[in-house]
Amino acid sequence: MKHGGFPVQEPPEATFKTHISGSNPVLPTGYSVIQAFYILRGGLAAQNKFFDLRVKAYSQRYHLKISPHSLSSPFLISSNDPNLSPMKHALRFWLTDPYKGTTVEYLTHAGIAVVTQTRPPREAPESEDSTSPPADPLRTVPPTTAPRDTQYSPTPSQAVSQISSLPDSEFEINCRCGMSGDGNALYRVEDGEAIQCDECKSWSHIACQRNGRAGNLRKKDPYLCDFCDLTHLLPGGVQEIPKRKSGRKKITLEDRLTSGCGALARNGDFWYPVRLIQKAKWKVRWWRSCLFMDDKIQPDSTTLVEQGDIVDELWDDRAARRQIRLGRWKHAHEIETSEDILADPTSIPFSNEVECALRPAEGVLRDLLLDPQVVDSNQVPAKRQLEMEKKPLTRTIVPEVGSLSLLDRAQVSNWFEINISKDPNLRQEWLAYLPIAHAHTVLIASRLRGYQVFQELTEVALIDRAWEVQRTGTPSVLIDVDVDRDSLERLEEQMFERSERAGVAGHYQWGLDSGDHQGGWDPYQGLPYHWNRGDRDGSEDEMQRGPNFIEVEMVSPVPQKKPRVRPRPIKVKSKMHTSRS
Repeated sequence: MKHGGFPVQEPPEATFKTHISGSNPVLPTGYSVIQAFYILRGGLAAQNKFFDLRVKAYSQRYHLKISPHSLSSPFLISSNDPNLSPMKHALRFWLTDPYKGTTVEYLTHAGIAVVTQTRPPREAPESEDSTSPPADPLRTVPPTTAPRDTQYSPTPSQAVSQISSLPDSEFEINCRCGMSGDGNALYRVEDGEAIQCDECKSWSHIACQRNGRAGNLRKKDPYLCDFCDLTHLLPGGVQEIPKRKSGRKKITLEDRLTSGCGALARNGDFWYPVRLIQKAKWKVRWWRSCLFMDDKIQPDSTTLVEQGDIVDELWDDRAARRQIRLGRWKHAHEIETSEDILADPTSIPFSNEVECALRPAEGVLRDLLLDPQVVDSNQVPAKRQLEMEKKPLTRTIVPEVGSLSLLDRAQVSNWFEINISKDPNLRQEWLAYLPIAHAHTVLIASRLRGYQVFQELTEVALIDRAWEVQRTGTPSVLIDVDVDRDSLERLEEQMFERSERAGVAGHYQWGLDSGDHQGGWDPYQGLPYHWNRGDRDGSEDEMQRGPNFIEVEMVSPVPQKKPRVRPRPIKVKSKMHTSRS
């Protein structure tokens, strides 16, 4: 090696052609070089020599111990800096289980004293089996990055409230629900825990994964997100519902239900569909198209439920299905597609969160719709961006939506049309344009304000930070997934399938021992025809009602009597009497 393996800056006259690629080969007219392949002179011997030199340099410069010194086997990295000491596992308070991990944290000697005084240590695991093996060098990351002690992130509340330095540590969220961007700014408690992809290293919500596939993964189980593993898009990629065994009842509910699965939860006398967010405390999100009997629970809200108030699809459990009266909801196949939802501002009613976030910006949003020139660009970073790019303010699409999911954007559009435009004929003036783009910025800023690290920012600085978040990702309707609809569709297919494998439990059994469903609703009406596989004919005896069946008396609407039409007066022409003279 000319310089002993150390990099040396070449003189200014060095070019790519003279020092790297060499002269282009003579090619026929119309052909050009698009790829080049290089080999290291000296083969493996030179490669190992270069590796040893670089390891030695890095070890001396950064006080690292890298062993073994070989490219043929995995190597471990540790610090031998005399000013640093390994942090005790018990003091790693931000980790779900501080005794498991593939990384080691280092602190200065003064820092260890501070942490020991301010943070109570976690209890040690009951068994030594829970301790982890030596760190995997491929997953060893510096302390300033998001820790990967397991495949699961800290819960959102831990990530925000306990780690003041976490927003300075970059980790990306890129979830199939549409959330994309800086995870420190976007992580929300109601979305549950997250999991990291082994391929792209981005994080996704566990509760957003197909059919709860990430809910029961163990620490060493591989995981690929839907953006890296596209096998589910291939024919046969989504497996059919497996035939449950008779031993299903012996399996506990905790093992049958996983985060991301659809389930039924009780509200009053009836059971409604939910998506399980986290099963440690049975946190669920209620289906947005539930028609509740009262206002105690709002559709599309996240709440905790008792274990006795949640069940799975009860596959092959005829007796349990007959005890459950279903509440009324809109079936998944009746819900609009992603494109339809975004194109129709009336599809998803806005939430109280959207109202509280956008109401203070009502005046600015109205001005952006009517006359954007009068709005101060310092208050609207999207407008400032268009002006810098010298693009028209009223006819330039602003595609950036950052962390906002499909439903978030639909709710913002609904609020905008009701409170700002107030006319469906004006949609072409603001949908996908500057006014709604700034509404997205305002909502993101409102969410950032809930994080302690952003609370000291001025309003203008917060809006600018929200715009940065908004530009970190641009989800498309091609990759955005309505995860709630997807979860419900799978749940409903398992609930209402009629087939030989579904058995008697699949033959119209819901509620037959308890009573009519909410308002006499027929949940079987209008279901997809292919859910009836046609390989089993049920009998009338299977559909007999139980002795305690509560029948809802259907009250027929009384037709209103139409008011009698008052007769129109008829003008009678007076006869002309003429006298003969």
